[in-house]
Amino acid sequence: MSATLVPIIALAIYGPAARKEGVIVATAKTFKQEVLEHDGPVAVQLFAPWCGHCKALKPTWSQFAAKHKDSKELLVAEVDCTDSKGGEAICERYDVEGFPTIKYFDAGESEPED
Repeated sequence: MSATLVPIIALAIYGPAARKEGVIVATAKTFKQEVLEHDGPVAVQLFAPWCGHCKALKPTWSQFAAKHKDSKELLVAEVDCTDSKGGEAICERYDVEGFPTIKYFDAGESEPED
């Protein structure tokens, strides 16, 4: 299968990744494709919408995402850890104990750096 055909098929299956203020909103359905299989590094904020520290970080995280929006060097994403449709499981998988937590995934790596 051609390398250019794979992203098109993935897009058809999973749909486009949602973006909120320039940040990729990763869900249980898109986390593997958007984060783990991304061809470059990814910074992921794992958060809870009710968290005061997360709310305080939001403007800075949005500015950070805007700076890297068209960058090939870094993708900026977030996961809502209160999302019962998969966000909770992602946050449990990566041992999130407090909010916000930021993880850095190198290209092709399934284990992040804190």
